[in-house]
Amino acid sequence: MAHIDHPPPSRREVVERLRPKDVLTHCYRPFPNAPIDGERNVAAEITAARARGVIFDIGHGMGSLGFETASAMIGHGFLPDVISSDVHSLSIEGPAYDNLVTVSKFICLGVALPAAIAWPRRRRPKRWGGTTSAACASAPSATRPCSS
Repeated sequence: MAHIDHPPPSRREVVERLRPKDVLTHCYRPFPNAPIDGERNVAAEITAARARGVIFDIGHGMGSLGFETASAMIGHGFLPDVISSDVHSLSIEGPAYDNLVTVSKFICLGVALPAAIAWPRRRRPKRWGGTTSAACASAPSATRPCSS
């Protein structure tokens, strides 16, 4: 698992080193090191990492879920593979609280309820060699929390 925070290192330096089945947490982090460019497009190295099998995790925590970043990436169909709360002593009283609150933020961002509920209940992502839940498989593709 790789953790993206304030540079250095840059997002690109971290992401380009990730291999298939590696996990990138804080994948919707705000500036600096956001995975989107100034025009709200998904950065090329992020798209390339997904194509080679990197797993993308939210890891909400204290300040690692940027709504502008999440909105842009969801708008481009780039959904996370894992929604985790990253609850720790600084985030348990907010903003992460718990995984239920973290998942509800994705509903507010426009992810369909069945897809949002499927994230914490589903089995391992397909790219980890697992299967997905029925709720995940039946979710509309634009809001499906699984990768194909």
